[in-house]
Amino acid sequence: EVVFNNLVAGAGADITGNGSLTNGASTFDYVDGTTVTETQDLDIIGGVTAGAVTITGAGIVKHDISSTGAENTIGALGLAASATSFTIDATTKLTTGAITSAGATSVTITGAGAVDINSSALGATVVTVDGSASTGDIDVTLGNVAADATNADASFDQVDVTVTTGSGADEVSMANIVTAREMNVNTGAGDDVVTIGTALINSSTTIAGDVINGGAGTDTLRGTSAVLGAHATTTDVSNFEALAVTDEHDTSLDVAD
Repeated sequence: EVVFNNLVAGAGADITGNGSLTNGASTFDYVDGTTVTETQDLDIIGGVTAGAVTITGAGIVKHDISSTGAENTIGALGLAASATSFTIDATTKLTTGAITSAGATSVTITGAGAVDINSSALGATVVTVDGSASTGDIDVTLGNVAADATNADASFDQVDVTVTTGSGADEVSMANIVTAREMNVNTGAGDDVVTIGTALINSSTTIAGDVINGGAGTDTLRGTSAVLGAHATTTDVSNFEALAVTDEHDTSLDVAD
């Protein structure tokens, strides 16, 4: 393992590979700032093949992560607990192990490279994934969102978790989202797959409900037989051309639902 201690604000972290040698683990420890304002840059370059990455420092509020030069793969990615967001800009494909981000509420994904971050679910604090500007394939699994959003209007139960992807062939798993959380998913263009793990709730004047839009392309809604058949006729699922049942199908299923 390579450890860098006492890094100052503004110092970037680079991990470079060559596509054949096996990278080891890397730790980047930043000096705690007096104010929480710091953006930390992590550049993964040239064909990294392995190695967990850990970044610490109580002054970090955001991580900007890039993938360039060749396809890159790292192990588990541990981000600073103080960071409230992280961005992945993938010029080349990036694959990571489990991402730990105790304070992050939002993830932004951009670039033409594929981003595969679904080896494990994102943290339960992440309620927004914005990949609308990405043209690469995005594979992501949302966590079990911990609590309802604070509703601006007490009489209306608003959206709790939002996922937007771009024009790639994306795979979005909402299987960990429970019925009591309202989701809004739009996978844009491309042949996308959305997995659900609970019965969907329709929107109304008092609740945002579950809105899932497959967008352009040949899109698939995926779930178990019980989940796909458990809800009333849905009014907010659109632009899906196929259903995928992930277990034994032993009941009736009306595709109009």
